[in-house]
Amino acid sequence: MFNLFYMIQSIQLRRKFNRLNEKKLMTELEIEEKIKSEEKIDLNYIKQVMLERRIEAEITEGFPNAKTIKNAYIPKASGGYSEIDLIALTEKGIFIIESKNLTGKITGSWKDENIFVEHPGGQTFTLMNPIDQNTRHFQALKNILGFKNDYFRNIVVFGDNSYISDYRDIPFFARICKVDQLIKTMNHLADKFNVELAQHQIENIYETLIEFVKKTDEKEREHIKNIQEFVE
Repeated sequence: MFNLFYMIQSIQLRRKFNRLNEKKLMTELEIEEKIKSEEKIDLNYIKQVMLERRIEAEITEGFPNAKTIKNAYIPKASGGYSEIDLIALTEKGIFIIESKNLTGKITGSWKDENIFVEHPGGQTFTLMNPIDQNTRHFQALKNILGFKNDYFRNIVVFGDNSYISDYRDIPFFARICKVDQLIKTMNHLADKFNVELAQHQIENIYETLIEFVKKTDEKEREHIKNIQEFVE
């Protein structure tokens, strides 16, 4: 009898929590649309930059000796560049971090090429699977640095207004989390691989990769276009 009562209570609390989340999303959506129309501000770009800065601040606090590199354009073997949001060089490995500040519910399988964003305004957007996107980033980095697979960690960080419907089918080498879970997630993923980087290795990798941060105007315009296309 007690178990039945507990189950009913849990279901009711979960439904209440979902209703509150939906109401919160709709309120924020209305505010954003009002600001966009009245102030002509590209909020999507601002939201993405804010998320990237929060991620960097979390890493700095959780890994004081880490080196971070933002928006590096790494040459691909097939030609062109792989644009990486943030690379964190720590004693626990090289973290390749893709950030997505999306408003809505994230659905679909993490095994598929695409996932979906159900926007509170009613639209559903298709999004390239960010785990696959990060895997391509890893391949480009591996070609440059020459390290084995075990040194690289694949993490996708979503913003506060993203609600992930399912964490199943995430590859063993990757993790998905919110900003406040980032350090814990980084540590858990690193514990799966028994490799470490010495401080002199971190310094050498940093000096190698920092050269790729020197973006051209064309690359910067392409980056902003991608943000506007995928961040709603």
